[in-house]
Amino acid sequence: MSAAGPPQGANQPPGAAQRPTGRPKGEHQSALHEASSHHPPAWGDHTSARVLALSGGVGGAKLALGLSAVLNAGALTVAVNTADDFEHLGLYVSPDLDTVLYTLAGLSDPVRGWGRAEESWNFMGALASLGGETWFALGDRDLAVHIERTRRLRAGESLTSIAA
Repeated sequence: MSAAGPPQGANQPPGAAQRPTGRPKGEHQSALHEASSHHPPAWGDHTSARVLALSGGVGGAKLALGLSAVLNAGALTVAVNTADDFEHLGLYVSPDLDTVLYTLAGLSDPVRGWGRAEESWNFMGALASLGGETWFALGDRDLAVHIERTRRLRAGESLTSIAA
């Protein structure tokens, strides 16, 4: 094996025909340059397209934010990961959904990367002083979201309708 890679056909079964390369060596770069210098076909205004984005966590929230900036209002649907949802302190907590919600609403904390900006932690401090579970921090404003979500879920609403 040379430094340039395995010999041509080395990964093929014995007796297999070798694939022709299509262009003589050295012409690939000029063909790529030609293709990239042409404009794509006119497919219409991409801002009016309907887009479904799959999202999980901070990266998915950033993707949704970028898409929302270039698409018309109402054109973006975000399917958010709920596999990490859990019950904490009797409340339904949906971390990825909240991250997308806060990011799209301009409320996310860019320093921590999760939760709400300018959050206060009075509830967690009081809970800690009582010896309560504090392994998953819920900010005071964030807590309001979890309380209302839990109330509506217990009343029979779907998570989708609550988040919409």
